[in-house]
Amino acid sequence: VEDLKDFKAYHHALFEAQKLGEYSAILTLAVDAKQIAEEPNQRALACHYEALGWDGLGRYHRSLEASQDGLNEPVTDIDLRFALETALANAHYSLWHLAEARSTSGEIITWYRQNPAKTSAGKYAEAQAVYTRGHALRRIAGVSPCLTKVGLSRSRADLDRACRLWKELALKYDDSCDGIGNICHAGIIELDVLDEQRNPEDALAEICRGLENVIDPSNMPVGNWLESYGWWCVFGCNIALRHLTKQRDIQHYMALFTNKADEIANRLGNWSLRERVFTMQFLGHQHFVSWAGRELPMTIDADDIRLIAGTMGRFPTFRRTGWKILNTAQVIKDK
Repeated sequence: VEDLKDFKAYHHALFEAQKLGEYSAILTLAVDAKQIAEEPNQRALACHYEALGWDGLGRYHRSLEASQDGLNEPVTDIDLRFALETALANAHYSLWHLAEARSTSGEIITWYRQNPAKTSAGKYAEAQAVYTRGHALRRIAGVSPCLTKVGLSRSRADLDRACRLWKELALKYDDSCDGIGNICHAGIIELDVLDEQRNPEDALAEICRGLENVIDPSNMPVGNWLESYGWWCVFGCNIALRHLTKQRDIQHYMALFTNKADEIANRLGNWSLRERVFTMQFLGHQHFVSWAGRELPMTIDADDIRLIAGTMGRFPTFRRTGWKILNTAQVIKDK
């Protein structure tokens, strides 16, 4: 940090730290960059990176605050403005504020349809906005029956487009962008099952084939590609819980996917994945208890208690589930 003499040097260092997923370093650099920023656009850009840093560490409320701080600056660069708004929308999505994520992303998408992005920052902002709205609509379709039909079609359109946009960015700027597109591909698999265009067994078989790419996450580099397969696991859990009928098959897939997602989440330190893993484990257990017709406690260990508490602090919507797990689970010394 001592060698960084001006804001341009900080910007370069922040960009490199982001590519490597070094989120703690991003926060340190962003705070220092704000101190030496000489004009509003620079301060807003530092806030944007701060938001990305908090997002990477799973502190989504802090990411919201950093984005809002940047948006309160008199920004003159429209692409920077929308980059901040995409970070805001993504934080809303991660916190399950689905209406806010959908509407904020929609404004950005509308702008770039009328004013095609010419800079790399604009192209990234557009791709992220389409990605976020597509996945927000996917979640809405899964939890809101009154919006399922329109949500499915609009989500698929967005996720198809997001795949293309991230592919273009991967070819032109950074091949790790393909990993973000890979999340969209798995989201489309889930949508196809929800829309009865594909049977769940075929979809789950494809997800299992995909997971052959991450047999040992501990030996894989951190980044978008590894994270993408964590989300493949989550979408697989959604399909198994919603669409399979045989309890043995449900429990088989739930164990397979939650174990793999847990390995990936721990390798990445990804709290969004952890929230989904604990939620899916709880839902899978509840499904089994309902089928068995008798109460059987979940089993957790000391590490699980620590991670569940951390997840509850980061995701208010998870707190009810977290308390249920902590109040009813059997704690064992070695899981």
